[in-house]
Amino acid sequence: MKSKQIQNSKTKMRAFAVLIWHFGLGREFSSGGTMKISIVTDEISNDVDTAFELGKDWGIEYFELRGMNGKRVPDLSDAEIGTLLDRKEYYGAKIAALSPGLFKIPLDRDLIRLHMEERLPQTFQLAERLGTKLILVFGIIKPTENEDVEGYPAQVVEVLSEAAGKASEAGITLLLENEHICWADTGARTARIVREVGSDHLRVNWDPCNAYVAGEQKPFPNGYECVRDLVNHLHIKDTRKRDGGFEQTIVGEGDLLWKEQLQALGRDSFDGFYTIETHFGPRVKRSRQCVQALRKMMSG
Repeated sequence: MKSKQIQNSKTKMRAFAVLIWHFGLGREFSSGGTMKISIVTDEISNDVDTAFELGKDWGIEYFELRGMNGKRVPDLSDAEIGTLLDRKEYYGAKIAALSPGLFKIPLDRDLIRLHMEERLPQTFQLAERLGTKLILVFGIIKPTENEDVEGYPAQVVEVLSEAAGKASEAGITLLLENEHICWADTGARTARIVREVGSDHLRVNWDPCNAYVAGEQKPFPNGYECVRDLVNHLHIKDTRKRDGGFEQTIVGEGDLLWKEQLQALGRDSFDGFYTIETHFGPRVKRSRQCVQALRKMMSG
């Protein structure tokens, strides 16, 4: 009898989760496709147990993994990987992508070899164990004195081309995240780099907020127009200019045109992950508010 009650309880919980997904985070846009919502685990908590539990409570099924216990992937012990796999199975969580910080380094030969020959293959192995084929990478850190707003060193393309070749052999797609301190910073420059590499295994993780901080005044529509046919993954966070700098905000409360950006992605039949990257604290509160704000935009 007790076994039947437990099974009925689990069935009801699954049904409730489906309702949350359908009417909340899984809402369909005009493109006819369902948005796949993800969240970066350590934007909720460094403890993956907590991140998975809260994320699932909020109706989120997919998670982008950047690290756990204060460590960046792939620098996890066998015991930590075992715990991660156990918690993933327990909560029914799915890993959308890994973000190991690859090539978020200067143009230093030894560092590049370390990332290319050790960290990249290690991340491929971890991705296979976690069931994802998506890995975020960066476009090499610019010198602080750089004032070139259009060009980039040939070595950036060489590094990413080599990495894309290795990804092709492993059946992995690399996602180049635009980041304000890197050569791939704005939508315009990121698109140029990816097109020059010319590999189906190097696509774009579009981060409008990072593009804005990098100096792209209109990430939408201008920056997006540059990358629109290259985007496989999306980072969602918001910011506004304040006192000569930037202040992170709840999604939709900053300077970025998020509702219009989401509508454009829907029209363009984007079928990648819409990943919340809160970026300010307190982490649980702000992440929950960003999830709620995204849900509200989707229902409007």
